[in-house]
Amino acid sequence: FLAIIGTTYFWFLGAGLQLALLFYGKTELNLSDSQVGYLMAALAIGIGTGSCLAGYLSKGKIEYGLVPLGALGMTLACLTLARPEATFPSILFCLMALGLSGGLFEVPLAALVQQRPAPKEKASVIAFNAVTSFTGILSASIVYYICSNLLGMTDPQIFIAAGTTTFVGSLYAFYLLPDSLLRFLLL
Repeated sequence: FLAIIGTTYFWFLGAGLQLALLFYGKTELNLSDSQVGYLMAALAIGIGTGSCLAGYLSKGKIEYGLVPLGALGMTLACLTLARPEATFPSILFCLMALGLSGGLFEVPLAALVQQRPAPKEKASVIAFNAVTSFTGILSASIVYYICSNLLGMTDPQIFIAAGTTTFVGSLYAFYLLPDSLLRFLLL
């Protein structure tokens, strides 16, 4: 259940940050459409790299220690995106780091959702995970609308809110998996 919540949050955060990046790139940074595309590409490349790295580091088993490590990386990257002196290259780097951390966070959770359920329940658990992930993506647009239009938050403030929320989740992941994280770091 907690893995499904984590996976849903990953998709919620990703969808929300994509919206924020689109408007942030166009309005705050005055980027062209192709430059905004580079922002999205940096995030996608980071996720792909982080996912491959998670698979490599896991060595054929679910590596729980990657979850809090990935959550902490996502926190730091979100907070770093909000810096007022951020430049286009530094934002690209932050987005790659965010994606890489997201891959480290998501892969063990997705593997857990696929491995843990009993064979009779596996299909329903995976289907439920897909529904909640889609709900997270849909909710992200609603939350972004509320934050930007009703609460008047700027995109950097939304990055800070995303980083703060992720930090709370990071603390919970550290609380749940301290031994897994320590074992992973020592290995």
